[in-house]
Amino acid sequence: MSLLSINRTTIFLAPTGAFSLVRPRFGAGRVKASFQQDSAAAPGSLTGPDFATLQAVLAEAGGAVEIVLSNHFVRYQLFPWQEDLQNLREELGFARFAFTQTYGSAVDQWHIALSDEAPGQPRIAAAIDAALLEKLGEEVKKAGGELVSVSTSLVSAVDYWRSSFDSHQPTWFLSYESGLLTLLLRDRKGWRWVRSRRVAEDGLAGWREIIADETLMLGEELAGGRVLLFAPGCKLPAGPAQGGLVLVPLELGEMLAGLALKDNRYAFAWVA
Repeated sequence: MSLLSINRTTIFLAPTGAFSLVRPRFGAGRVKASFQQDSAAAPGSLTGPDFATLQAVLAEAGGAVEIVLSNHFVRYQLFPWQEDLQNLREELGFARFAFTQTYGSAVDQWHIALSDEAPGQPRIAAAIDAALLEKLGEEVKKAGGELVSVSTSLVSAVDYWRSSFDSHQPTWFLSYESGLLTLLLRDRKGWRWVRSRRVAEDGLAGWREIIADETLMLGEELAGGRVLLFAPGCKLPAGPAQGGLVLVPLELGEMLAGLALKDNRYAFAWVA
């Protein structure tokens, strides 16, 4: 299938369902949206997505297919710059070793990727079950599409909102999905911290305390900074700036409203 096909489909695949956006590549026609709910899946499940939901949205899709995986299916680690590593193969080997130190032999079955940063800067390492990636390709091909990319919810959102980062002071990026909060910290030297943590369904109300905990684990004292929060479909926490931290909710309300997408969780697919 040619990448010049008329449609581009973006699918956000979560433990509880799949959100699909079909967008004309050349501006002709309207964006089509669909959602398939997996009623049997519990939020936070790490056993993998229900492929019946993926098949259902693929049946309505076509052309080039991009898949955005929920952070529930991804493990992240900070990958410091290693001056003595000579090529990407050595870097990926070192990253795999680092994941093994945390997760053990399960890492043997994972695919690992590194974010693209300038030489000398830390990168973000992401690990995904290799069997899951293979299955995604098979399902898209079975539906008559062509899988052109697989990204993660965190990476897609960070790339979309990258201009919102402050180059002069620390910036936290918080991505929230149904019981899971993934945090990134960036300052003038690049990425400093990444971690996912379980939170209650109303856990966003305690975002200040969460950042305080993460800062303590980081082992440094940070003086203020911006906190970018991407939490589609969730009630955003209220309250004034505190301790030098300024909360900046990231929303696509007007844009999604114009497309008649009433469920804000379509934003996970839109930012890809």
